[in-house]
Amino acid sequence: MPAALIELAFIDSPPDNPDVFILQNRRIEIAEALATGILCYFKIDEEPAQLPDIPAAPKVTLDILGNVTEISGYIENGATWVRLTEFSRELGFLASWEGQTYPCN
Repeated sequence: MPAALIELAFIDSPPDNPDVFILQNRRIEIAEALATGILCYFKIDEEPAQLPDIPAAPKVTLDILGNVTEISGYIENGATWVRLTEFSRELGFLASWEGQTYPCN
């Protein structure tokens, strides 16, 4: 049985890794390329169906030390969830965990 393992990035890639940027900003192109590859392998001439527009990541508006800003995140059951790197950047700090420091982009 044919099989394929597709690895687009590593789960522990730092946020400044170019692969992470590509995955976050070119999802439609990546999905279309994968679909085209599968159709080509099976010699199917049909055009891939048009994928629906994917909405942008949800944003929340926060007042961080008097600076009102919008960052990626959402509110669920009264809790606000945001990306650590974005929140840290707004505070003027770098995010770090597991002994590694990541630039806040």
